Amino acid sequence: MRNAKLFAGTSHLSLAERVAAQLGAELAPVNLRRYTNRETTVDLGCSVREKDVYILQSGSMTTNDHLMEALIMVSAARLASARKITVVMPYFPYSKQSKKKKRRGAISGKLVASMLTVSGADHVITMDLHASQMAGFFSVPVDNLLSEPTIARWLAENVIRAGEKGQAAGAEGVVVVAKNAGGAKRVTALADRLGTSFALIHTDNAPTTRPYSRTPSSVALHTLPPTLRGHGMFADV
Repeated sequence: MRNAKLFAGTSHLSLAERVAAQLGAELAPVNLRRYTNRETTVDLGCSVREKDVYILQSGSMTTNDHLMEALIMVSAARLASARKITVVMPYFPYSKQSKKKKRRGAISGKLVASMLTVSGADHVITMDLHASQMAGFFSVPVDNLLSEPTIARWLAENVIRAGEKGQAAGAEGVVVVAKNAGGAKRVTALADRLGTSFALIHTDNAPTTRPYSRTPSSVALHTLPPTLRGHGMFADV
């Protein structure tokens, strides 16, 4: 990577190391510390003047801390006269909050996009945004990569074609399932690519006196082997 520096936050160091190894580069030094009051401070360990800076940081189980890390790293690079700053966020924080769900709610996904832009990001690379329209929240270029081709290739090579070796039943023995209606479009596209069947699970959250508060969908039950339909919670469906 000529005239470029790759920095990584603490959200997924193993991923950053694998990316650097794939590029044949080394991670640039950065000192990330937290004070006792949980504030984050960042020191870039090398000059980034007139260089292309890539900052790899993803959402995580401690999203707020890692989001602040990314914002501060972007700001530090901007103040250090970096030529261009690209933020690589495979899992974009708050992407599920991409619209107003209640009358007095917030669109948190747009807020995070604005924070990245204001901090100094020139380009954002992310993956599988919850809603592709979120790219419109940014005033800088956004690349929303899709994982479907990679997942489809892996399934075809390790699950469907494995049936020819006696390890699986091939395409006719595979069902792609959407856990809710929101994932139906993605699931049907994946099923069409693989040439398999698909199913959609619908859950009823209405109060009930039955032991199970969620009723399985008959659509999903059609994909179960007959031996499983007569046992437990499926017996009276």
